[in-house]
Amino acid sequence: SMLQPRKAAALRVLSELRKQCDTLVEQAALVSSELIRTSILWHEMWHTSLEEASRLYFGSHDIDGMLATLAPLHAKMKEGAETDREASFLKEFGAEMEEAHAHCMRYQQEGESTLLHKAWEVYSQMFRRIAKQIAKMSMIELQHASPKLLRAVDLELAVPGTYQPGVPVVSIRSFAGVMTVITSKQRPRKLTIHGSDGS
Repeated sequence: SMLQPRKAAALRVLSELRKQCDTLVEQAALVSSELIRTSILWHEMWHTSLEEASRLYFGSHDIDGMLATLAPLHAKMKEGAETDREASFLKEFGAEMEEAHAHCMRYQQEGESTLLHKAWEVYSQMFRRIAKQIAKMSMIELQHASPKLLRAVDLELAVPGTYQPGVPVVSIRSFAGVMTVITSKQRPRKLTIHGSDGS
């Protein structure tokens, strides 16, 4: 694959960067992964995937596609929660997810289509409840959704969009405790970053 040489080259660059500025690379990795975590919460991940899986199953009669769409999410749930918000999601929906997944696994072994009907009875109930919760979501508290980001203070990383050659770097002092969810189909986030210059 053409991607393998690129991936190897990128890893070599990162390795060299770590030797020169390990802290900066570690901070960038942390901030990046936590911003990704907060950009699509588990509720939204399941909502999007159930929507796509439903289209494949009911619209295209693509059972393999439906199962492939949901398999990574079930695997992710098995890894467990890392934040209060994820733990809350598992507490509310975990048993139903396991029940639906068990029906899907049995279908793969036995080929009995009624098992998929049973799975979709559960998935449909989950989808409706998740959709209602997403509709009410207007803000995300970092203490529950990303405590690591909330604890990230006095970083070496520059505030995005502020870097200029030859000018002192405005680094990230802290992240605001609340992230705003903008009401639209994509539900983009707005997060305030406090800079080392007091901005």
